[in-house]
Amino acid sequence: MNKLNNLFYCLSISLTSISVQLFGSFDSSLITLFILMLLDIISGIIAAVYISINSKTSKISSTIMWKGLLKKTITIILVIISYRLDILLQVDYIRTAIVIAFIVNEALSIIENAANMGIKVPAFFKQLLSEVEKNQIKKGE
Repeated sequence: MNKLNNLFYCLSISLTSISVQLFGSFDSSLITLFILMLLDIISGIIAAVYISINSKTSKISSTIMWKGLLKKTITIILVIISYRLDILLQVDYIRTAIVIAFIVNEALSIIENAANMGIKVPAFFKQLLSEVEKNQIKKGE
C-alpha cells in the first residue's frame, strides 16, 4: 500500500509540474475559465436534451458536441501558447487577456444555451458581458 501511495504522490507532483509549465499559475482567471468550460458543456447537453424533448423533429447530435469539445481543446492550446508568449516576451498580460476573452465567450455560450431553452436572461447581464468583450477588443487584448 505504501508503494501505491508513493506512486500516487509522484504522479500528482508530476502532473502539477507539467500543468504549471503549460499554463502558468492556476490563478482565479484560469480556474474560472475551466469552470465555465465545464458549465458550458453541461448546459449544452441540458439544452440539447430539453430541445429534443420539446421538438418532434429535433434529435440530439453527438457531432455538435464533438465540435464543441474540439473548440474547447483549441481554446486550451491557445491559452498554453499565450502563456509561453508571456515567458518569451517577458511580460505577464497576454495569457490574462486571452483567458478573460475566453471567459466572456464561455459565459455568452451558457447564456445562449439558456436562451435556447426559453429561459429569460436579465438584459443587464448580457450587457455586462458584452461590455467586457468590447473592452478586450478595444484594448487589443
